[in-house]
Amino acid sequence: KKKNFEQFYFLDVSLSKQKIWFKIGKWKLNKNLIIPAGFTLIAKEGVELDLLNSAKILSYSPLYFVGSMNSPVVVKSSDLTGQGIVVIGAGKKSKLENVIFKKLSAPKQSGWELPAAISFYESPVEISYVQFIDNHNSDDFLNIIRSKFKIEHSFFTNTFSDALDIDFSEGTILNSSFTACGKNDSNGDCLDLSGSKVHIQNILIDGASDKGLSVGEESTMTADQILIKNTRYAVVSKDLSELNINSIDIESSNTGFVVFKKKVQFGPASIVVKKYTLKDVQTPYLVEKKSTLILGEKMVVSKHKNIRDVLYPSE
Repeated sequence: KKKNFEQFYFLDVSLSKQKIWFKIGKWKLNKNLIIPAGFTLIAKEGVELDLLNSAKILSYSPLYFVGSMNSPVVVKSSDLTGQGIVVIGAGKKSKLENVIFKKLSAPKQSGWELPAAISFYESPVEISYVQFIDNHNSDDFLNIIRSKFKIEHSFFTNTFSDALDIDFSEGTILNSSFTACGKNDSNGDCLDLSGSKVHIQNILIDGASDKGLSVGEESTMTADQILIKNTRYAVVSKDLSELNINSIDIESSNTGFVVFKKKVQFGPASIVVKKYTLKDVQTPYLVEKKSTLILGEKMVVSKHKNIRDVLYPSE
């Protein structure tokens, strides 16, 4: 796609500083905004963007969207067609702070589509005090792919399917919450990892139509101070993934811990938990043979030969 930022009257551009600013105000984007490489796209407090008519923002440069607690940057779609933001190969780190994303959908155009309303591909990002609210028609709200990242003090709620999907990336998630994940999808996960290395701490997960916390495809996760409530499967580790939990509380969920091999090209997985509580959990655990679950100092022994068929009977 060719750059077109010169066509938007509410953008200020400095070629010498290699910066593009949204002017202060409430602006309607009725067509795609394409930002080329070599710039920084900036939105500060007092900026509200309304993506209409299936418009999206595609940027090959990093974002610097920084509002304030009293005046966050807002990116929304009042007609429910806005197709979110995609950052590709930005190189330099994006920063999102005090931003609200709401009622956005995943990009879809001319036979191609992306899974998430907000995507960072090979583009490092730091996210703090950001709210992700009520997305539409997207497998994920936020997808981070092949990137380093940090997320803290952020909030995901009322998501269409998965809230946060992290693929082949490395980073931390701190002091954040995920609620009502999967409002339109019985397979909605709050936090889903594939091929990634992540540390999470002080995390609330309350309400997932499927999995609260899922690690797969040879991921490694360390976790501490986790509270999970109202999920089908609270914690899942699969396909050569290793999940080490220092402390976790699970409440009002169908199943607590699940460990198994899903894909034939991978192998068994593991979960090691130091401290835990289970309250109103119908099935404490499902463990497949050759996979490992250690609760406290006790290794759970299981005779299950195929957990995949239990979790995915229709596949």
